[in-house]
Amino acid sequence: MNASPSAAPGSPQKASLPESARGLCWGGFLLPWLWAIFNRTWIGLLSLVPILGFCIQVLLLFKGRDWAWANKEWKSVEHFNRVQRRWSIAGLILTLGLAAAGIFAAIMIPNFTRFQAKAQQTEAKVRLMGLYAEEKVSWVENSAYTDDLSKLNLEPSGETRYRIGFANSAPELREHCPSCLATENGFKAVAVGKIGQGRLDVWTIDQDKNLVNVIDGTK
Repeated sequence: MNASPSAAPGSPQKASLPESARGLCWGGFLLPWLWAIFNRTWIGLLSLVPILGFCIQVLLLFKGRDWAWANKEWKSVEHFNRVQRRWSIAGLILTLGLAAAGIFAAIMIPNFTRFQAKAQQTEAKVRLMGLYAEEKVSWVENSAYTDDLSKLNLEPSGETRYRIGFANSAPELREHCPSCLATENGFKAVAVGKIGQGRLDVWTIDQDKNLVNVIDGTK
């Protein structure tokens, strides 16, 4: 007598899988450990082991139907095929859903990060516009611009991302804009900060209200 060669090691012997029920086991391949529990094919739980995982999935793809037929009672071949088809559809839907979610995240996360960085740039623009306004007051009152921050009402409230001022205000500002100084007839100020994922962002403004993003930290 010929013993069935289809059962997984340690499983009860049973009649071979009918020809009409043969095929690839996509449910076992795509949802290995869930499929293994439902179909009493415990070898599938080895898919949870990192080193063996993919090998077990491939094994289930080709041998899963044989083992499921041998390890669990089925009402009929039609019942078996119907259940395995549902597992295949469920695995396909889940896989496609996860793939779609991954693609969506790959598109949206960088866009969100860039949008967030754009919003953070508002601080530099607002504070430089404030400096511009104070410089205009200085010019009206003293007929000259100044690069002495102590003479400008620029104290920020709360935490700030940017440092603003002139080349003589701090080495960091001088490094990125050595020409940012004030004279009797004009001025150029700079804002230096880090936004988004720590990218350098530099802005300048002059007496003509030209606001320039010298180094764009959103790119």
